[in-house]
Amino acid sequence: MYFSDLIRGLLRRWYVLLLGFALAGTGAYFMYDAIPVRYEANASMLLLPPAESVDLQDGSNPYLLLGGLGQALAVLAERLNSQAIHEELVTDDTEYGVSGDTTSGAAFLHITTQADEERDALDLLSAVGDEAVAQLAAMQEELEITGTASIQSMPVVADVEATELSSTRLQLTLAVGAVGVVLTVIIAAAVEGIAATRARARAARNAPPPRERGTLEPLLASDLTRPVESTRPIIKSPKRPHRTRTSDESVAEVDESHR
Repeated sequence: MYFSDLIRGLLRRWYVLLLGFALAGTGAYFMYDAIPVRYEANASMLLLPPAESVDLQDGSNPYLLLGGLGQALAVLAERLNSQAIHEELVTDDTEYGVSGDTTSGAAFLHITTQADEERDALDLLSAVGDEAVAQLAAMQEELEITGTASIQSMPVVADVEATELSSTRLQLTLAVGAVGVVLTVIIAAAVEGIAATRARARAARNAPPPRERGTLEPLLASDLTRPVESTRPIIKSPKRPHRTRTSDESVAEVDESHR
């Protein structure tokens, strides 16, 4: 089957395509409406060295002494990702994640929150930031590190508007629509194939049976009494002209017979 034949067959089943495309569009719409919109917010915190370590170097810049805080950052991130704190901060439609980053030499704490509502994502971002400050102070108090010897933190950036996460929603919607279109084309092609097969079978049943080679048709009684007309032309032989023999020819024939 050529591609043009397939296109003509699908056009003959336009009602199947119309119904299938309508169902595919309806399914895609309900999928888009059923998937809740998710919002995401991000923030970053920077760990600062203890004040006494800066005071030891007169006129030193704290930003030049940001190294060596990776161990404290790892402990802080682990405490914030613990199940106890997670259950305390999140609800059924919210979640957050915390990770440490020391690739630049400084100790950054990255916070990411997600929620079904924009306001919930921002509120959770603020709550996790406050919990990070509290956990940093608590983990140092447990080691009796207080005052100017304690590590400090400073917020660097924080979203004031959450970002709508529509990529997953759009991808699922397009996937449902594409599957519906493909199934519609397959069903229309199958219906056309079944109809063509039935048409060929019906034409074969209605066609006269083929006559076998070497078989004679039955003769009727009227055919036996009917004279057979020859189709061969009658060729008459030309008559030879009659010639009388002379006496000399007769004598010559007699002499030749006696020899």
